[in-house]
Amino acid sequence: MFILMVRFVLGLAFLVLLSGCLGPSGEVSSTTLAVVPTTTVKKVSQEALDFKDAVASGDSARCGGLADARLREICVRDVAVNTGNVALCDGITAALLKDSCYYKVAANKGNGFICDKIANAAIKEDCKKKV
Repeated sequence: MFILMVRFVLGLAFLVLLSGCLGPSGEVSSTTLAVVPTTTVKKVSQEALDFKDAVASGDSARCGGLADARLREICVRDVAVNTGNVALCDGITAALLKDSCYYKVAANKGNGFICDKIANAAIKEDCKKKV
């Protein structure tokens, strides 16, 4: 009798689990299962490693080898912040990222004059208060 109850409970648990994987018409739900091509995973992983290496090296030229444009600019910003090289911020095209670069370099160096390069008035004001 006990074995029958265990089988019943396990069978019921299996059905509950299975029902979560199937959509209303019995097809496999796309939100439950995802297939990620291994080439995408490898590419993303390599890009992340290249990013990390470029920032760690302190050489902004190494950021240029990154495929993703936004990631390249984040890399340059991070190198600028780590090295204190405010001139690197000048080459960033995304406005908020550029302002972020100036802000972080100014804060790290304790130099309020760098805050004057920030375009966004609210960020500039906050930078001057912090530095």
